[in-house]
Amino acid sequence: MSNRKELLNQLYEGMLARFSASEIDELCFELHIPDDEIPGSVRNEKIRQLIAYIERRQRTPELVALLRKKRPDYVWPTINALPAKPNSASPKPILFWAGGIVLIGIVVLVLIGIISAITDNLNPTQVAVSTQPPVAETDEPDAVEPSSPTASPTEVILPTDSAAPIPSETPPLTPTTQPPTSTPTSTSTIESPTSMPTPTPIPPTRSGTPFSETANDVTYTLVGANFNGSDLVLTFIAFNEGADKEVCLHYNSSLIDPEGIEHRQYSRFAGDLAGYLDCVTFDMPHAVPTQFGLVFDTLSPAVTDIPFVEIVFRSEGEVQFRNIPIPYQTDILELYPVESGNVTEISQTVDDVTYKLLEASYSGSDFILTFIANNEGADKEVCLHYYSLLIDESGATRRQFGRFAGGVTGYLDCVTLDMPHAVPTQFGLVFDTLPPSVTHIRFVELVFRSERNVQFRNISIPYPEQ
Repeated sequence: MSNRKELLNQLYEGMLARFSASEIDELCFELHIPDDEIPGSVRNEKIRQLIAYIERRQRTPELVALLRKKRPDYVWPTINALPAKPNSASPKPILFWAGGIVLIGIVVLVLIGIISAITDNLNPTQVAVSTQPPVAETDEPDAVEPSSPTASPTEVILPTDSAAPIPSETPPLTPTTQPPTSTPTSTSTIESPTSMPTPTPIPPTRSGTPFSETANDVTYTLVGANFNGSDLVLTFIAFNEGADKEVCLHYNSSLIDPEGIEHRQYSRFAGDLAGYLDCVTFDMPHAVPTQFGLVFDTLSPAVTDIPFVEIVFRSEGEVQFRNIPIPYQTDILELYPVESGNVTEISQTVDDVTYKLLEASYSGSDFILTFIANNEGADKEVCLHYYSLLIDESGATRRQFGRFAGGVTGYLDCVTLDMPHAVPTQFGLVFDTLPPSVTHIRFVELVFRSERNVQFRNISIPYPEQ
């Protein structure tokens, strides 16, 4: 048992080092674990609860197989399923329970005999025994013979028509855990209000699947697919036919290339709403259309021939939109040039702080991005997160985890930087041990989240010098 605890601890340490909080949610989704089973909000707590949940259900080998698929470069421990516990029950408890059952049976038989005897004594059909004394003879002529009372049995009426029938036992309902095979579609027509911009209509579906799905009185309709620069924007309208409500939406999306290979695609809700599988709550009044969009960031020109997108919205129910053709992109994506490890000046200003990307270079097999932040306002502390993507020439989007330079761990955790007024603050992001096969990756997208988002897009990765 101690050896198994050590293996589970190694599994926990590996997941803590290689998976972020959002990816733990993705693991739960792929393992079909309900959200209420893993209620924690802190990453290490969620990992412990996930391992405990999987271990209780003897699914640890399934989790290890999924982790090896997600992170093949990490050495994961081999943990076998728990063996079935042998029936090692002692015969003494069995004899004890058997004796108890026999004793209870004897008591029941005695009670039945007593009740039967009492019932027989109270039977109204039993012949009454006369207790009248004999009449004495007398010579007196005027003597009156005492009248003898006649014993008449009491009539017992058994109702026949008023007896309530015994209800038949209803067989118990067996709950099913299988999801519905199909989602009912709404027959109502949804029209976009005049105040909403008219999106470009999408091409017809290749499989005949409608772009309208209904869940919990809310009908979701995909009304447009547009390119905004290199970003693909899908526009939806939600129409609530029930009472006013708040709906918490998640989503899961993927791209399928012409060869039939599915790639996980990270995206975000359009506007200032947080995305990346986080829950976003929408107010949906009765009979008032609600418009929202999903943005697929920084798609390279190679993805224009990918014919399908699948999106899953998870709220109270689940609606799926499948086989959505991507319209062809007409604009050619312009890359930032890289010469001698230096990039052109790329800067963003948020809340009086200007973030500038200075350099993209290799140190051994590590890819390093160097930034400088110049605070033009008052002294402050800025909490930075980051999110990064690598997109290869085939159009596949790959999540890339790195770390802040200087030994500060990243993985979407918050890092606080002191930024005095007018004093440049330099920091870096390190992507550890990129294998030689990634030299053909052309794009990196980074999102720094402080009070707002700061995005650096389409950063070419320089080829390492051989």
